[in-house]
Amino acid sequence: MMKITKPFRMSLVKAKGMDTVKKMSISSGVNRWTLSDILNSRKSEVTTQTYCKLEIWLRRKNDEYEK
Repeated sequence: MMKITKPFRMSLVKAKGMDTVKKMSISSGVNRWTLSDILNSRKSEVTTQTYCKLEIWLRRKNDEYEK
């Protein structure tokens, strides 16, 4: 299990922007209910696989902003 830190959660919220949780779920491959729990601070630990999916999604979003 991996801990979702407050800075990581805030990075996810910022990168999500005006996208819906459903759209974020589709593009990240993470269940939308799990995402909702993470974004709303109801879940602070996730599987390593989920954490990696979120990390990859976050990197892709950050790359989009840099272009």
